[in-house]
Amino acid sequence: MPDNRLQLGYGSAWHLLRCLGWQRNRFTSHVAKSIGVTSIDWLDFPLGGKDVYPSGMPIRDSEWERINFASETLKDNYDWPRRGNQQTWDAVGYTTGTNAELILVEAKGHPTEISFSGTTADENGGRPVIRERFRQTLLACGFTDEVANIQAENWLTGCYQYANRIATLHFFHTNNIPARLVFIYFCGDQHPSGKFCPQSAKEWAESLNQVKQRLGLTGKSDLESRIHNVFVDVNTISFGSTL
Repeated sequence: MPDNRLQLGYGSAWHLLRCLGWQRNRFTSHVAKSIGVTSIDWLDFPLGGKDVYPSGMPIRDSEWERINFASETLKDNYDWPRRGNQQTWDAVGYTTGTNAELILVEAKGHPTEISFSGTTADENGGRPVIRERFRQTLLACGFTDEVANIQAENWLTGCYQYANRIATLHFFHTNNIPARLVFIYFCGDQHPSGKFCPQSAKEWAESLNQVKQRLGLTGKSDLESRIHNVFVDVNTISFGSTL
């Protein structure tokens, strides 16, 4: 089937490809500075894409899915259900230096890419496992058992993509793997369909606040301190890291 993620000249996939391919030094420097690390070495994507572009040409490169970039031991311990929605990463890297940290990247070009939908897993499939992973993540964020139980249901039914990324971050930390989750928000894009594309971090604010409210995040926990919003101007490949 055609893969519509990569559009010529616009969209988060296109701009991230520009950043990693044509502006890698500038982009890496900006992200590293924004999240407070020295530098980042990005992993090459795996070969062997399964789909085709809208033009009909084959896609020869795949995405990083689940935690397929991790050690065999970690992959064996990762019990996230394979049925339903899977984590796919827009970029994966490691910080440079003696105490390397894993960098997990999710990129967005316009607010409609921030899905408020829930998981497709049902109660007879992986939903109970995902619910428990969300509950454990919420406890790590400082919530009480009662609140964690309530919020886990919210995480299942809205902002699921954002939630499962945080749960994966928590998985790495429970396995003593220092990691950071970096959301790249592109500013200044132009969508041919007329979709609203934020031109600044300020214009991203409403959508990002809705996500935060839906998930009930406070930003006060150690786990949340490892989550970063980085804003990248598509014209200059620089901008800022705070909202």
